[in-house]
Amino acid sequence: SDLFLADGGTIQFGNDQEITITHVADTGLTLTHTASGDDKPIVLNLKSEEDDLASGEEIGRIDFTAGDSGGTDAITTAASIAAVAEDTFASGNNSTGLAFKLGVSAAATEMFRMDHDGDFKVLTDGSAIAFGANNEIELTHVHNTGLLLTDSGGSPTLQLHDANESIMSDGTNLKVT
Repeated sequence: SDLFLADGGTIQFGNDQEITITHVADTGLTLTHTASGDDKPIVLNLKSEEDDLASGEEIGRIDFTAGDSGGTDAITTAASIAAVAEDTFASGNNSTGLAFKLGVSAAATEMFRMDHDGDFKVLTDGSAIAFGANNEIELTHVHNTGLLLTDSGGSPTLQLHDANESIMSDGTNLKVT
């Protein structure tokens, strides 16, 4: 009942064998659309045949899990991306969000979500968004307070239109230009 393919082995699909799964030695698998020409993307479709999708139910999910040699937390799902119904599906509704789950200790939990309106939501207190090649500017959520703008150079500046309209802090003074 086992199927063995040697390093570099392929499985081809379709009459023209234009879709292939190729084993890459010591790395993994590559899914390829071999047809040449314009507008020939490779599509991996995770399809649920569930007839009654309700709000909060997962439609499909990709899980990332490590090996089982590390014990308790190491064998749980470390990260996950799930398509989640945001409302009950009907003929005129397929409202869906993408949930991004990450592990810290125990199974991965939802940390970020992109909803059907394109809104990106950070769901954990104390989360930060860093900007710049060296992450020199950081915007951090402070629980029940607001947002904290910091700069590794010591003088974070929020420009409103350009450098001539800004709010800057040097740690002692707030300067409005």
